[in-house]
Amino acid sequence: MNYSEITSAVLAYSDRSDVATTANFDVFLRMVEARVNRMLRNEEMCIEYDIPTVQDQAEYSLPSDYAGMRSISLETDGAIKPLFYLTPEGTDWKVDDESETDVVYYTIRAKKLVLMKPPADADSNIRINYFKKVPELTSVASSNWLSEMHPDIYVAGLMVEVCSFVKNSDAANGWNQKFVAAMDECIAANWNDKWSGTPMFMVVEQ
Repeated sequence: MNYSEITSAVLAYSDRSDVATTANFDVFLRMVEARVNRMLRNEEMCIEYDIPTVQDQAEYSLPSDYAGMRSISLETDGAIKPLFYLTPEGTDWKVDDESETDVVYYTIRAKKLVLMKPPADADSNIRINYFKKVPELTSVASSNWLSEMHPDIYVAGLMVEVCSFVKNSDAANGWNQKFVAAMDECIAANWNDKWSGTPMFMVVEQ
């Protein structure tokens, strides 16, 4: 479903067409997408992104649509080395740890990717596989993967916002149950897709 179809469905379900409700429809959409971005970590949200390193620079900006890290590695001269996460509270002692000669650890601090040891040269590349926020659904950008694959999430989430807006708490609670159920089904479907197929097995390199 696209923006127009979802709008029509929500107005039909809510039996409302007043100016106050329709004027706030995009606000309701942002509220729904904020909830989805906090709860969902689906394959459709995954994206690979490269950050060229700068000599002796430890901090790097994350993509504006960053919603969470899936994996991160440092590539130097064709060699790929995974990096390991430390909490911001546990990073201070690592920065001055002279026993750490390589870039091994990273953290996320003030919305920045911070390496515990700055690269010694500018020939490396930080490759992150991260969860991308759901693209905003608007009258111009009228569809995204969530609206096409899981329109019920949008409809139920919007109904929660509309019912809350008009002070109908019973209806809002009922639609919230539908929203949570749709999200749970989406998460379960993603999990089944991820682990379906032949059983996993270990490969031992010779």
